[in-house]
Amino acid sequence: MHLDHFALLAFQVGRAADAARVLGRSRAVIGASGDAREINEQCAHDDVLAALRRTFPADELERLFAEGARLSDEAAARATVDGSFA
Repeated sequence: MHLDHFALLAFQVGRAADAARVLGRSRAVIGASGDAREINEQCAHDDVLAALRRTFPADELERLFAEGARLSDEAAARATVDGSFA
């Protein structure tokens, strides 16, 4: 899922909350589809998840994941680029 890479990029450029939202969307899509991530996607997912867990308290992280789960793929990708969720 390309969104795992977008989440990692958002985190790397200092937008941790956006990264969490995008990762929330990714997790929702994977959960709904039942598909497995490719190995490079899983690595990106694991890396950004570990970083987010060091950055946010668990309840805040879950809130951000839930916000992201409600986004469309397009909105999540846009959030990575410019922080916009419209």
